[in-house]
Amino acid sequence: MKIFNEENGIKKVYVQLCDIGMLLHSDEVVPLSVYKCLKDIRCINEHNRFLFVEFTDNNEIEFFKSISWILDFKKYKNLTENKLLDRLQLVEEKMEDITREYKKQAINEGIRNDELMLKYDCIEYMGATIYNILSWKKGLIDIPFPEVVDNDASYVIPNDEIPFRAYQGINPCQLIIGRTDGLEMIKEKGIIPEMFFQAAEVMIIENNMENNEFFKIGDVRRELSDDKKKLIVTYKIAPIIEEKKSIIASLKKLFNKITMTRKNK
Repeated sequence: MKIFNEENGIKKVYVQLCDIGMLLHSDEVVPLSVYKCLKDIRCINEHNRFLFVEFTDNNEIEFFKSISWILDFKKYKNLTENKLLDRLQLVEEKMEDITREYKKQAINEGIRNDELMLKYDCIEYMGATIYNILSWKKGLIDIPFPEVVDNDASYVIPNDEIPFRAYQGINPCQLIIGRTDGLEMIKEKGIIPEMFFQAAEVMIIENNMENNEFFKIGDVRRELSDDKKKLIVTYKIAPIIEEKKSIIASLKKLFNKITMTRKNK
């Protein structure tokens, strides 16, 4: 996934390590600077593949805008389950079309079309990303989103007497509170007026319940940012325990279905 954002007037794009890894296997002409993020990483695996890397160079940002198979999270985060399943259906249909064309060329012309194979892999990758977004919305996997304010999201600004502002993070289930004077926060929640804190929480909860039918509040984590200027409140999506196994099974079955044609290529 990629996430475009603007912070303090600086345009950025956050891209997951798994996307960088997929670029290595694509035919895209990738700016050399993009690969610099891998210099201290020995391998991309199950433990780090969802981590995000930040890019601020304009050429890098424009490059990632041009890669359609790396999905823009902001365009998908508020989609319902049915809409996400519709997108998966479209992915399945595109994969089947490519498979038919590949077999046709192999039989009639006796060639292996590597370009078609790469196209198939990229579309299959899009399906995997949609699958991950749906799994995250159901509370089945954790994605370590950057803990920064989403410049396109909702916020709470009280009257001038309250020196705090609350914003929704890039993670829609995250609330970021800071002082208007830029000073450090104090660990104790008591310095924040209770009514303001509750209003900010209601904003996050209502937004998520409106845009995510699976949203049920699980654990709530409160911690200071590294510079101690922001209080970060994260609401973990909690699936209903008795439903969890069936949800995982149905998602796996769904994803296996859209990747089945690859085995027959």
